[in-house]
Amino acid sequence: MSGSDDEVIYVCHRPRCGLAGYDLFIPKAILPEWSDTLKSAVRMLGGGVVEDIALRVAGIEVGVPMMGNDMCDDILVQETGLETLAVSYQKGCYIGQEVISRIRTMGKVNKALRRLEFETSPRLQDGMKLSLMSGDQVAGFVTSAAVIPADPFRIHGLGYVKRAFLESDEPLTCKDLSGSEIGIKIIGLPSALGFQA
Repeated sequence: MSGSDDEVIYVCHRPRCGLAGYDLFIPKAILPEWSDTLKSAVRMLGGGVVEDIALRVAGIEVGVPMMGNDMCDDILVQETGLETLAVSYQKGCYIGQEVISRIRTMGKVNKALRRLEFETSPRLQDGMKLSLMSGDQVAGFVTSAAVIPADPFRIHGLGYVKRAFLESDEPLTCKDLSGSEIGIKIIGLPSALGFQA
């Protein structure tokens, strides 16, 4: 779109939740009119507006980490499993490049993001991290959890597991806000399809 800087819209091809998609970056000054236009166009095509919570649950189900919950300033990109999507080793200088290159050279991180399945639904608030335990040892931490709507008996989540426990058969647990101990299984890697900002 042409016009002044406060009218420029950027489009970014960004898969979400295992599906193709695009992000639109729209200046606040023109957001209301564009929001209405986009919603009308989606409805004409038989679609609807998805609330943030539905997008989050779908992301957890397929293992797409979300900024703020599953990724933050003290998490290294290699720990998220999204290195191939989010890192360029050919780009020039940028903040954090030295640390990222050093980890690539060493080839190992201390923890890694994994998809988890819970025996029962933990009480977990946004931004909260629950300790992931193996017996009396801290094995990592849980960052997200959600009941899967298509199968309400399945509760999936995301969390970081320390390297020593990634290949272990030891059972994992966490205690939620109520103090209940919940059994957890590692069920796979995070999705390489994209992340939620």
